[in-house]
Amino acid sequence: MRVQILDSKLLITYSRINDDFLLDICRFLLPFDTVIKVLSDDRRPTLHRVLPFKQYLINKCEIHNDDNEGLKQVKCFLGKRLDEKWELTDEHLIAAGLHSNNKHLHKSPHLKERAILLLKQEMFKRHDRFSSTTTSTGAGLPNTSSTTSFTCSSSISSTSVTKFVCLDARDILLMEVFDKPPSVPEKIMLKKN
Repeated sequence: MRVQILDSKLLITYSRINDDFLLDICRFLLPFDTVIKVLSDDRRPTLHRVLPFKQYLINKCEIHNDDNEGLKQVKCFLGKRLDEKWELTDEHLIAAGLHSNNKHLHKSPHLKERAILLLKQEMFKRHDRFSSTTTSTGAGLPNTSSTTSFTCSSSISSTSVTKFVCLDARDILLMEVFDKPPSVPEKIMLKKN
């Protein structure tokens, strides 16, 4: 049996939908859709974006006093699921720590120490490998056949034909995640000698 969208029985159901609530849900879910699209990009490196995007979405799930009760439930559910189910690997933390936009990890300070520790471990591992390669080859240079290097870079270029700038959802998301100043000011601690 085929159901008609404008069936009179369904019109009663449609009339019960709260338009404002539906609009709030759509606005809330838009960044999730954009993050999925940006992280699924095959043409650009995205590993360094996983950590800040996850934290961005978790921050979007913060409940505000003026939120609709239904939206509060959705935010609570998705916030918990993001935290529980979206696991960050060591590679995500290392990539985020190495990327110039994330070097202070101001969006996720609770992971900063872990990322720094992982970076140090990886650097020591590479240093030890380099040292053993230079001593085994007898020369001051590493054996190039056993050395692998990679370069990940992302660049944001803006082309303006006129004074107007057209931003798509991806650009807006990147600006919100990377271009905002740190929410918690970093304290510089000086040692007194």
